[in-house]
Amino acid sequence: MIQDLVERHPKLKPLLDEHLADNDELLDHDFFGDVVRWAESEQDGSTELSAVLADLDRYWVEGDEDVRNVIGVSFIEPLGSQPQILMAMGPVLRATPIWGWMVRSYGY
Repeated sequence: MIQDLVERHPKLKPLLDEHLADNDELLDHDFFGDVVRWAESEQDGSTELSAVLADLDRYWVEGDEDVRNVIGVSFIEPLGSQPQILMAMGPVLRATPIWGWMVRSYGY
């Protein structure tokens, strides 16, 4: 999933390069922390963020439990205080229990 995400969204490549330089291996959950920070910096109507969110919808459907865990725990959950990004997520992510829990917890 991560390799495909970075290939489809070249703006994320520097994040992956830095992550690999710092860790000598890909740590999925840690890398998604970088993606969260990137998303927070792109939240003002970014078409690239919209495209990344659409791909995360697809990965949720096509991926296995490990993929869904990374997206849920390391992407959706840390964005709980970012209603603009939560509300911009696609229909698949918006249907997940973690998305609903975040929206209810923060009162959006």
